[in-house]
Amino acid sequence: TTSLCISSSSMQSINSITINPAPTAGFIMVTDNISEVICTDKSSPDVVAWNYNFDDGTNSELQNPIHYYYQVNTYNIVQTVTNTFGCKAYFALDVLIIPDFGFYIPNTFTPGLKDHLNDIFKPVIHGVVEYEFSIYDIWGVQIYSSNNIDESWDGSYKGLNCPVGVYIWKCNFKNKTTQKYEKHVGHVTLLK
Repeated sequence: TTSLCISSSSMQSINSITINPAPTAGFIMVTDNISEVICTDKSSPDVVAWNYNFDDGTNSELQNPIHYYYQVNTYNIVQTVTNTFGCKAYFALDVLIIPDFGFYIPNTFTPGLKDHLNDIFKPVIHGVVEYEFSIYDIWGVQIYSSNNIDESWDGSYKGLNCPVGVYIWKCNFKNKTTQKYEKHVGHVTLLK
């Protein structure tokens, strides 16, 4: 005998050919559109095996997987389900992953107090590339500059502590979410 699968809820036999019912695939997806995708299975009750292809070179055989993406892109998630008869069904959804963006900069800091609180000054920023951050004194002299998002100004210039006062900062970068260049300017008060 030969077995086939067909979209039906019951098994049928025709001239020594067994036609098994095919499963129904399906899932819903919850995403933050930044990195995390939660897939919740909605396939038919006769399904005994699941496979999710996340379109980034990874798969999962969990019924309700959670997946993290690390690149900006549109991904086609394909669910393949198999029932007890070995019949398969497929369901697919697209997800758009966009980068997370955030930018915050304080207006005061207190270096030199040795209390390990608010000792450094830098933007709290993520989701950017081509980053430039500079500090200027009131005469327009650049006293600090960095292209490294993890570096911070400690309130010194040429090894000496800067005096209490107001300093100008400039921050330029390309926003990964909008793909646009942004320029920000403000001031920070150095206190002791």
